Amino acid sequence: MKVLLTAHTTGEGTVGRGGTQVGKGDMRGVPDSDHVTHLERLQRWLVDEPELRGHVTQVRAAPGTHHMAAGVLEGLLLTLGSGTVAVLARTLPIWLRQQRSEVEIELTRDEGTSVRIKADNLQDAEALIRRILDDASPRD
Repeated sequence: MKVLLTAHTTGEGTVGRGGTQVGKGDMRGVPDSDHVTHLERLQRWLVDEPELRGHVTQVRAAPGTHHMAAGVLEGLLLTLGSGTVAVLARTLPIWLRQQRSEVEIELTRDEGTSVRIKADNLQDAEALIRRILDDASPRD
């Protein structure tokens, strides 16, 4: 199963081309004080989990016409099996708790079902993540 993981601030922003939220609510490629985006930090966090190493890939936008570098980091694509779902469900709420800003993450399954989890509402986050991912997990 493939899952797209994106991160957003919970503040107000404006909607840009294609319905993408930009401005205050957009965390794609927006560096913090260390010039590292939240998604890049989340990627490092996830690959620190041995079970997730090799299962996380960056999703980047195509670079603009006048840019030489790769495009903006838009999300993380995770390839998950039955053993990695539990690890992801356990580790995402921990990462969210440690963020200094109002952050929410969105998980979107390859068939389009998605769920958003906010850092300020983590009571049932692990169960919610497990439920959305377990529904798509292959049964043994």
